[in-house]
Amino acid sequence: MILIIGGAYNGKAEFARSFGVPDTKILYNAHEKIKQLMKEHRNVEAEFKKAIDGIEIITCDEIGLGIVPIDKFERDWREMTGRLICDTAKKADTVYRVYYGIAQKIKG
Repeated sequence: MILIIGGAYNGKAEFARSFGVPDTKILYNAHEKIKQLMKEHRNVEAEFKKAIDGIEIITCDEIGLGIVPIDKFERDWREMTGRLICDTAKKADTVYRVYYGIAQKIKG
């Protein structure tokens, strides 16, 4: 599995598509999937693991670099995303960070 992280609108999706993997094997915006699961009050960890089963490439925005939100849900979402993406990075074969369209391999 390949994990691609970076800022919003910095070219992660374009970089993910450059591998020639079908869109059905790419999970774009994992942070939004996690938010959706939380809003639906689902078992986020279990459901996220199901969602990435068979996925070859995952993209995720880095959402914890700004000011800490006042809203509790937003703080919880950042924490959950951080924990799940850390776990995903450990399991990934390769991890890239993409900024301004430039990919840097940070694992693999």
